Amino acid sequence: MRIAVERILRKHGYPPDMQENATETVIEQDKMMATWINKEPKNYQLPPSGELGIAAVNS
Repeated sequence: MRIAVERILRKHGYPPDMQENATETVIEQDKMMATWINKEPKNYQLPPSGELGIAAVNS
């Protein structure tokens, strides 16, 4: 994940001398989000088959 964050920062022109701190911040935020998401109850309900719809149809 660290490498992906660093690549994104470089791609968008983030200053190299500030990348390490920014990478650590993103990783800490990710850890907090993962903890928060895992605490949320999961009530996934799919509609009956046939009601999902089609995003694209080949013509």
